[in-house]
Amino acid sequence: MCYDIYFIDHADRIFGRDSFEAVNDTAAIERGRSLYRTTIGRGHEIWRDDRHVHSEVYGFNSSGAHNGRLIRSPHVPQLSGVGVAKSQR
Repeated sequence: MCYDIYFIDHADRIFGRDSFEAVNDTAAIERGRSLYRTTIGRGHEIWRDDRHVHSEVYGFNSSGAHNGRLIRSPHVPQLSGVGVAKSQR
């Protein structure tokens, strides 16, 4: 199954996304955590089509608030091949 991960910056904006395959939601969450570790962001969200699968956001944003889940946009840059490295673990 195809999943999308959206990377969240410290201003609660989506700064990139990537797509990946996983056999189920649990595997997608683990893969998302692995992909997130390679970014400088504050968190990530995982989606499958229009279904929100999982969010992990750490700490507070630049205004000192935690704004919760973000709105996805089709205009977010795809990160595949431009700096998202696979984890060596």
